[in-house]
Amino acid sequence: MTDMEDTGKQFTRASRHVLQILARLTIDRGNGNEESFFCNTVNVSLSGAFVETGAAISIGSLLKYSFCIPGIKTPLNITGEIVRSEGAPSMAHYGHQTGMQSAQRRLNRYGIMFLDMKDEDRRVMEEYLLSKDGPSKKHGGPQGNKKRPS
Repeated sequence: MTDMEDTGKQFTRASRHVLQILARLTIDRGNGNEESFFCNTVNVSLSGAFVETGAAISIGSLLKYSFCIPGIKTPLNITGEIVRSEGAPSMAHYGHQTGMQSAQRRLNRYGIMFLDMKDEDRRVMEEYLLSKDGPSKKHGGPQGNKKRPS
């Protein structure tokens, strides 16, 4: 019997949903210095997110992850921690292209574990993710046009 079986604990992975949206990461660099940059959200669950950005972030970094759920105007602001890092499998192309020339910048991919989320933000996110239930909707576009209460 394993330790997990002995304690009776079962660990389940939160259901991930593809959510291609722009988000902002804000990292406290110490001494009151914050650094913010944009990232592309690859997927999200109630327990975390997987994002791409050109910025270099250390595993263990604490950050604020801010984004808007499609159809909701007020952004969600979630405290998280970088728990995984990997290079992206493809290159992003930026700048003016002339023939075969283009500026390339490597994207980094990060797993963010959510540490703190307001109850209202959790409710809004849970409602949105539940609206995307079923395997056929997990990869679909925005559902509905709900307004977040102020």
